[in-house]
Amino acid sequence: TCRVQHRCIWPEVNLQARNGCRKMSNILLISGPQGTGNHVFSKVLSMHKDVHGWDQLLREYWVNHDAAPYKNIWNNPEAIHDYDWTEHENYVLSVSGPYVDKDKDGVRHTVYPKYAEVCKILETKGNLQVGIIGRDQNITAQNQLRKRGVESLHNYLNKIEDLLEYKHTFLSVELLYMFRHQYVKSLDSVLDIPVDSTDERLHYILNKDPNAKYVHYVEHSWLD
Repeated sequence: TCRVQHRCIWPEVNLQARNGCRKMSNILLISGPQGTGNHVFSKVLSMHKDVHGWDQLLREYWVNHDAAPYKNIWNNPEAIHDYDWTEHENYVLSVSGPYVDKDKDGVRHTVYPKYAEVCKILETKGNLQVGIIGRDQNITAQNQLRKRGVESLHNYLNKIEDLLEYKHTFLSVELLYMFRHQYVKSLDSVLDIPVDSTDERLHYILNKDPNAKYVHYVEHSWLD
């Protein structure tokens, strides 16, 4: 099934319009609250040979967001214009909300992506789709407190409307680790980019469930 859509340019202003319709790339922007699974979904959705994603992350277990592709667009949306969005047919862009960024002096700051501005410009570059990552809210809160000392989930939820204005789907960390390749295969029918559920790297990517360390045996509950 062909996933590439076309946008027509009519010959009213410039001569380039004589070429008729130009192919538009598929751009999948995935984002979730900090610590929900941006890295794992970046790996899983970058595996297909026809997808341009976070290639370095597929070769290494962990790569800081400082090294992520297109890292400069999230707080400087105009930088999107600096890239050629016709170079590939399918793109995966990843960012958490918030994320840690360095200023010109190398000082790290926690900042939120400028979702509204980024999406508005990306929509002019290709067929934009948003993947919103979710993880158990209690584990998410505990993870944020453990790593950052503050829970930021509520702040992300206040910004989610900027993403919901665009074509979107929700991505579940729990379903990914429970159903593994079956869940990845199901994403192929809801995402505009192609997805590879047969890649052997998937076994290693999903080798260890990140929720396991937060789950403890319950001796008794009044519902038993």
